[in-house]
Amino acid sequence: MNEATRRLVGSDSRDDFKRRHKDLHSSFYACDLDLCWISKNPPSILAAIDYKKDGDGITFSEVIAYNNLREQDIKVLIVQGDCDTGEFCVSEYVSGNYKPNPPQVQLTHVTDTTCWEDFEIFQLNFRRQEEQRLRDKRNTGGF
Repeated sequence: MNEATRRLVGSDSRDDFKRRHKDLHSSFYACDLDLCWISKNPPSILAAIDYKKDGDGITFSEVIAYNNLREQDIKVLIVQGDCDTGEFCVSEYVSGNYKPNPPQVQLTHVTDTTCWEDFEIFQLNFRRQEEQRLRDKRNTGGF
């Protein structure tokens, strides 16, 4: 990633767009995924990442989005914790039912990190494993 891309931060206009979207028709459901990890080789979405502060739940619209991503064989990781320190609990979304209130979800614990350096090591290993899994799948005709 080049330095100009690295310096980009959240956009006020994007946040305003999301706020204004909430004022539209009450049945126009939406959710906001925080990040997608991308691979150039093979060109793929490795995982959809959703960051949650401690105590944040998973909404029904997120369950619908996560289920659709899983149907496309895209992993969904829930990263919960402290963005300042990098102290995170990382879980993989397995499945969910959006109909009950609150929705029912099944998560599998993946790892805990104590700092951003730990998270970087986790991401590096995840990317390597997932890229290999996708290459193997393509080589066996799974795509």
